[in-house]
Amino acid sequence: MQPVVGSCTTYGEWLTMHMDEMEVTQDWLAWKTDVAESTVQKWAAERSIPNIGPFLRVCRLLALATQRPFADILLEAADCVDNQACR
Repeated sequence: MQPVVGSCTTYGEWLTMHMDEMEVTQDWLAWKTDVAESTVQKWAAERSIPNIGPFLRVCRLLALATQRPFADILLEAADCVDNQACR
């Protein structure tokens, strides 16, 4: 299933959806993006959004895992961050 830009409401929802699809844990994502597991928990729970460095690392990982263009993943994720920030 290929999500489309704007198909999510928040970054937390978007991140959780992709983590479920990839069958990865928050601990694994934290390790791969060089952040604390509690940070990933906050992103997934919509209590915070990532800084630019981890945000780009998450997008790069998802682009590689889904074999979708990085720019598409980046735009999709940015749209969800925007939606979450407006809540």
